[in-house]
Amino acid sequence: MKERIEKVKDFLADSTTISNRELVLAIAGGMVFGLLTSPRKFVTIGSHNGNNSPCDNGFDWEDFEDDEEEDEE
Repeated sequence: MKERIEKVKDFLADSTTISNRELVLAIAGGMVFGLLTSPRKFVTIGSHNGNNSPCDNGFDWEDFEDDEEEDEE
């Protein structure tokens, strides 16, 4: 076990240079791999706790406009 740890330390201690292209491709590949293997597939941004949005909550704009007209009279 100690031998393996020493081999890893020796491997990581060597300095190498990589091109900018290789660095960008490695980062992009890591991001794609992370997105594909992520356990969270469906993420909702926002709390949806009564924000009165007309999306998916049965709100009808026609009823809203009718109510405004009645209030003006």
